[in-house]
This record gives sequence, structure tokens and C-alpha cells, in this order.
Amino acid sequence: MTVVDEPVAAWSMALLPGQDVASLGDEDFFGYAADSGIGTLADQVALEALREWDFERIDEVFIPAQVPDDPIDAVVSAVAEERTGANVYVVGSGWGDGVYATYVGHTADGRIASFVTDFRVVPLE
Repeated sequence: MTVVDEPVAAWSMALLPGQDVASLGDEDFFGYAADSGIGTLADQVALEALREWDFERIDEVFIPAQVPDDPIDAVVSAVAEERTGANVYVVGSGWGDGVYATYVGHTADGRIASFVTDFRVVPLE
């Protein structure tokens, strides 16, 4: 997800309060769980706005009547908070259920440029 259309100069793992990358082993990471092969990408503002939505609205906006065969076609995006434009993305997680790390791309001056979730579809060598 692009936040600022500028080159990324550095990457860092997205962390929750209390998480410390220094506590991780070489192959470890902090991530979020995907269930039913679906991941949700949103910031705190959007998530808080979704708490005000009833199930029927969530169902209508985010759950397709027919799930596409190709996970790339299954991306759903909707603005959850009109005042700020905060949006939510629902995406297929590639291999299905699991835990996936998100990384934050920073510009040369330290601003957030983008977010990337590694759904571990391409094997790392």
C-alpha cells in the first residue's frame, strides 16, 4: 500500500507496542494472523470506525457474493471513516491461513512511504 509516492530508503518490521525485533531469532518475525485465507490491512482510525458498522454493512461492503478463484481479484477496499478517508483493504493471503509480517517503507527523511505484507508466496533463498 502506497502512502507517499516517493522512493523507499529503508524498511522496518511493523510492530505493536511491546514488540522488540531484538528478541527475535534469525528466522522469526512478528506478524498478524490470517484466517480463511484472508488478510485485513487497516490503521487504528479505520478499525475504530468499523466498530460502528453493523454486520449487514460489513457483509455488503467486504464479503463478495462469489469469492474469485484468483486471490489477486479478491482485493476489496472501502473507506471506513469519511472524515479522514481512512480505508480498509481485505486481501487474499496467498497460501491461506497463517501468520504474516508487514513491513514499513520509510523515505530518506524518515516519513512512511508504504506498507508491504509478506504473504510468503515467493520462497526466499
